[in-house]
Amino acid sequence: SDLMLFLISIAVGLFIWVGVQWASMERLLREGDFAPSKQSPLENTITTVYWLLVTAGYLTWSFASDSWGISWILWIIGGILFAAIREILHYFENKQA
Repeated sequence: SDLMLFLISIAVGLFIWVGVQWASMERLLREGDFAPSKQSPLENTITTVYWLLVTAGYLTWSFASDSWGISWILWIIGGILFAAIREILHYFENKQA
């Protein structure tokens, strides 16, 4: 039991150490989460407004009905609808180009 906890602590330490180095390299190379945004200004605006509306809807539903146990489903529906909206937006942007 003590040996297992010791090995787990070493593994966690290694994960953290490697993760920090990985994130540093991504930041220096401007890759991953640190890559420049390739969104158009219209897509950026639609994305921001959409997720703000989803958040407002979630909080309104949750506070008004006190149904926190089921209202989380709004995030799943919101994510699926967002993917659909984003693909439709890409279709029309590519059609114009």
